[in-house]
Amino acid sequence: MRDLLRSRPQDVLLHVTDSQWLLELPAMAVAGFVPLAPDDLVAAAAALGGPLVLHAHGTVPWVRQACGRLAAATGAPRLLTLHDVWFADPAVGAEELAARLAFARSADCCVAPSEFIVRRAQEVLGEGFACHWVPLASEPFDEPALGDPAPLPAAAQAARGEAGFDVAVIGAIGAHKGLGVLEALAPLLLPDVRVLVLGYTERQLRQGWTAGGSLWVHGIFSPEQLPALVRQYGVRLALFPPGMPESHCYALSDAWACGLPVLAPDHGALSERVRRHGGGVLYPPQTEAAALAHAVRSQLSAPAPRLFAPLPTMEAMMAAMNQHYHTLAPATVADAPAGPDAVDAVALQRLAQRHLDGRFFRLEVTDLQKEVERVSAALAHAEQRLAEVARERDAATAAHHHLSQRLARVPAWLRRLGGRLLR
Repeated sequence: MRDLLRSRPQDVLLHVTDSQWLLELPAMAVAGFVPLAPDDLVAAAAALGGPLVLHAHGTVPWVRQACGRLAAATGAPRLLTLHDVWFADPAVGAEELAARLAFARSADCCVAPSEFIVRRAQEVLGEGFACHWVPLASEPFDEPALGDPAPLPAAAQAARGEAGFDVAVIGAIGAHKGLGVLEALAPLLLPDVRVLVLGYTERQLRQGWTAGGSLWVHGIFSPEQLPALVRQYGVRLALFPPGMPESHCYALSDAWACGLPVLAPDHGALSERVRRHGGGVLYPPQTEAAALAHAVRSQLSAPAPRLFAPLPTMEAMMAAMNQHYHTLAPATVADAPAGPDAVDAVALQRLAQRHLDGRFFRLEVTDLQKEVERVSAALAHAEQRLAEVARERDAATAAHHHLSQRLARVPAWLRRLGGRLLR
């Protein structure tokens, strides 16, 4: 969505919860982020002429509610991006699944980032369901131009050592991304092959060791730092553990942009993209940790597979999206106003709520807070223990002083005792 916004300054982004909406105006410094009550924004959209197209990026209840209210108030057509497999996840329950599928069917246009998602949509919505594949853009990293990259922190340098880390797993790794397999795999590769996570896991947000000391977690980093981190750690292979099927996988694009070959499960968009572009080797997604360890070692000792087909460009992605927007509402491409005049930012600011709903905070922030609380508790325990040690030290010092005084009197006692014995 942010790639689209960079190329379409007339557009705005709406973040939604059940009780508050946050309007983001990327090209308008006057407004920036405007927290709004849903009723206020619906009324404002109707009064201001509303959006020309509503582009929904998901099928969850709050997105459905927002699109339904804005479409009813403005008559704007809806374009839906199916950006993951959860639009057809039976685990959400029959009622919610039916609502998600109905929302997809009702869209005026539907797009997906991979042919895998297109096929999945047609499996659950019928072969006649029109879902268009729009490949997401892949661009080289814009590394910092001034000077050498910052060195690794001391802890990371110590973890890297002389051997470095041959294998990296890139991104935020949770259970659905194969964390369990990764934690079982890392010890099996030691000592000759070491694995790090360039990012974090759902169990380890901060930099440090995890999985019993067999897996190093670098922690959060800025995207433009990734190529330098790959070089500094000595990474030669990007591994994708066998998690849920991916709908696109930006981490795959990042690995290729860093010049890394990949070892990826043979399902979802990972399989589709590796088969289309090269640059990697696929393994069966049901592969167990021991067999996957063998595959990793084999891949590290083999010639690195190269990309044999170019990746989609930003221009190609924008051309495809603009065509879909133009089909729904011709003014979105040629006639829509751009820049600050596109939205009455001052009018919106008058409607703005003072506080931002806490439900906008992402789960990672909540987890980070838990980590801070854990560290704070550990620090308090350490401070308590230090105080106890200080008291023990003071007591030992006093005992030592008392003993020294008593020992100092021993020679005099011995002289007196010796005199008595001689008499």
